[in-house]
Amino acid sequence: TGDYTVAATFADAEKGNDKAVSGTVTLTNPNFAFAGGNTASVSGKASIVDLQLAAQPTLADDDFTYGDYIYGDLINLPELEDLIKGAGDVSYNADGKVTVSVNGGEEMDLSDITNDRVPASAESIVVTFYYEGSPIESNALSLNVDKKELTAFAGAVTKPYDGTTAANVSIKPVGKFDDETVSVASGYTAAFDNKNAGTGKTVTVNGIELTGADAANYTIAETLSITNCTINPKDVTVSYIGADLTKVYDGTDEFDADVLSESDFKVTGLVGEDTVGISAESAVFDSENVADATAVIVEGFEIYGENEGNYNLTN
Repeated sequence: TGDYTVAATFADAEKGNDKAVSGTVTLTNPNFAFAGGNTASVSGKASIVDLQLAAQPTLADDDFTYGDYIYGDLINLPELEDLIKGAGDVSYNADGKVTVSVNGGEEMDLSDITNDRVPASAESIVVTFYYEGSPIESNALSLNVDKKELTAFAGAVTKPYDGTTAANVSIKPVGKFDDETVSVASGYTAAFDNKNAGTGKTVTVNGIELTGADAANYTIAETLSITNCTINPKDVTVSYIGADLTKVYDGTDEFDADVLSESDFKVTGLVGEDTVGISAESAVFDSENVADATAVIVEGFEIYGENEGNYNLTN
């Protein structure tokens, strides 16, 4: 007896039983030798078989959502001891003997697989173990992965009164993974609760849908209510379009504003078919003297009617 090493090879790499093997035995203890020296040829028979798992992965739970960690949340991997039949004790990462992939994806260390994601469309999961480069597939585990719920976000909407309920809204999906491409598709509609100017109004968005390369893994509510929105009154101006104003000299610059009628004034800036009433509080000539009086100054204008809150009189 003595210390020795053996180097042997099969005649080919095909699977089979009782296949021929040949090789060389080399003695490493100088106190011993074969008849012809420290090496000798050997031959024999052995088998080449598929590597097999001694244990299978199992589902960690029945309730999965896209983005759950594969390892820990989604599946439980077998214990390392005797994981691969005939391989003895192995490890996933320490000596690099066993690496893994999911559903034919990239081969990786176990520490990396925790960040891998199974698509929401996947109906099963297969873990492939690589032992010294050779793949060993697990049984397929049936599963149902729910889409990840995203939240639609839009800031409060503000616009000037334009006689419509139309609202310009920009929506962003919140909650997606940063490395994935998902956005809200165009085509949704947005409208104020009514057309009138005011604060604390609500804008309702309908028809929200997702688009992008990774949109199939997510879901989002089709409607969104945006509160604290505002329609600001529209600025308008008033001008005099009536006949020239006159009075008999009485030593004052006063003019009777009651003789003025709505038809004497024009409001510029109204939207569409909107109408407003208009009144004035007082009127004075720019001079009390006959020769110098050239204009009447009307003050205290007010607009009224069903549209009065939609407009802001600037003069």
